[in-house]
Amino acid sequence: MNWVNPAFFVAFAALTGVATAALARRRGRRIVPWFVFGALAWFVAIPWLFLTRSRLPEGQAVSSGMMPLAIVALCGAAVLVRVDFSARRAMLPPNCDTYLGVTDLKDFVAQSPAGKASGLEMKTLTDIKEVSRSATELNCTAIAHMNTAAAVPIAYRFTLKDGQRVIEAHWQ
Repeated sequence: MNWVNPAFFVAFAALTGVATAALARRRGRRIVPWFVFGALAWFVAIPWLFLTRSRLPEGQAVSSGMMPLAIVALCGAAVLVRVDFSARRAMLPPNCDTYLGVTDLKDFVAQSPAGKASGLEMKTLTDIKEVSRSATELNCTAIAHMNTAAAVPIAYRFTLKDGQRVIEAHWQ
């Protein structure tokens, strides 16, 4: 989730607060404190409401319209998160030795024809250097230590193409 975007944060907090308040009302509890609790910590508040027992005051009936409201609000929050993830653009790694970049490189080596044919896997990288960087490309070199006990020079590149991050690697 993109917590940096204030509009996303406010909308997500409002939807989770409404869902929590609706569930609380259905359980006979006050709405306002549960709205605030749900907006700030929905992942605690909603299970708490489902897993604890509460009794409605004498003579008060269960609010029938609150469960559909809670379901609609939770679905709205889920849709908001999905839209946020799909709207994000791919980014280059900040540098050559970031965890996600190295993980992508390990996957690339394992899924390469040589990796599949011989079970080749990259265990670690050492001597990592950034060769060049632009807005859409990051070129790097390193020494790859393979599961075959070989240490081979590897040149790899992250590029952005059509909103996707692509990795290319060449080793001897």
